[in-house]
Amino acid sequence: MIEKVSNKAVKFYNEDKNYKLASENFYLTYQLYPKDTSTLYNAAVSASIAKEYDTALKYYGQLKDIGYSGATTQYFATNIESGEEENLGSKMQRDLMVKAGGYNNSLDKSTESKQIEIIENIGYIYVNQGKPELAITALEEARKASPKNINLLLNQAQMYIKLDKMDKFGELMVEAVKIDPTNPNLFFNLGVVNANQNKTEEAIGFYKKAIELKPDYGDAYMNLALALLGGEKEIVEEMNKNLSNFNKYDELQEKQKALYKKALPYLMKADSIKRSKGTVRTLLNIYDTLEMEKEADALRPIYKEMRGQ
Repeated sequence: MIEKVSNKAVKFYNEDKNYKLASENFYLTYQLYPKDTSTLYNAAVSASIAKEYDTALKYYGQLKDIGYSGATTQYFATNIESGEEENLGSKMQRDLMVKAGGYNNSLDKSTESKQIEIIENIGYIYVNQGKPELAITALEEARKASPKNINLLLNQAQMYIKLDKMDKFGELMVEAVKIDPTNPNLFFNLGVVNANQNKTEEAIGFYKKAIELKPDYGDAYMNLALALLGGEKEIVEEMNKNLSNFNKYDELQEKQKALYKKALPYLMKADSIKRSKGTVRTLLNIYDTLEMEKEADALRPIYKEMRGQ
């Protein structure tokens, strides 16, 4: 009976892709034979895929309660004829085949524990249920067991974005950079956080670091250009206050042009890597201000086409 129910579960999962019925039959298998805790794990995974989230949470909770790890030992040996390493199922089977002379180089391999994965999956379910606070709690629990796990950290950071807690997001990005200092996306995210907090110089530094690590990072070039152009607002406000003071106005306009010239190379690079309405529109504005007529004339019909005109 156990074998029959188990086979039905596998069929529902692999062939029929009916994950709800697969979950039900995996769980029934577990109830019939509780010693095989892997069937409870399969039931939880299947329920999650079927978006039966409450059921999945129930099964994952049971896995945590029984201390399920999912870690196993696999018994390998090298096939003398083919020279390939093979998993021979059990230690007894492997040892017999080595003794028979067809295999050598016995090796035991342990699979990783699934405990972190279980807690991560619980967090994923809470995300899909629209419960980011509970997801954060689950991910924090997982990170205590695996503090260097960058994926857990990034998942937790995403939850803080959903909760609009950018200060917490920024803290985790700083922590992430320490764990993975060669990841350009982490520096880019730190640039965004600092730009949103009006820390322009810090943002520029992080964008430059992202570009250093990934020279074709189009979004980093674009954001760097926009960060540099962030100082334009104050200049324009001053220009509007000095419309009748020609000397002051001209002085401010030159300051604006200098800012444009500083940002232009980064903007051109961003446009060359990944052209968009945003890159083209900003380039046109700069070309017109700097009286770069040839460049502006070449770009204007492209922008009109992008806008469907």
